[in-house]
Amino acid sequence: MELSFIMLLVGFAALALAMRSHYRELFGVDCYRFRSGFLRVAGAVLLLASYNCLRLVWGLVEGAIDWLCLASIAAIVIVFLLGIATSLRTRQAHSDGRQGPKTND
Repeated sequence: MELSFIMLLVGFAALALAMRSHYRELFGVDCYRFRSGFLRVAGAVLLLASYNCLRLVWGLVEGAIDWLCLASIAAIVIVFLLGIATSLRTRQAHSDGRQGPKTND
């Protein structure tokens, strides 16, 4: 179950970083199209692999229920960590006198 949860965390993180806005907020530069596509494929493969791990261990129905619970927890953790990382980067950019990533308000 731990391996499946780790794969879910990495998969959701890859899917989040595949979005240009999240990548720009975290790293300060735009994500290349190739990198974005790779992150999407890697995230989807990791999510599918985590489901298959649980399905093999717990069976079809119990594995699906367990996977949905773990996926919800992993998504919440990634959203929380992405928010913290973005705020720390923004705070660091303001303390250095640089501007953070530009947003369209």
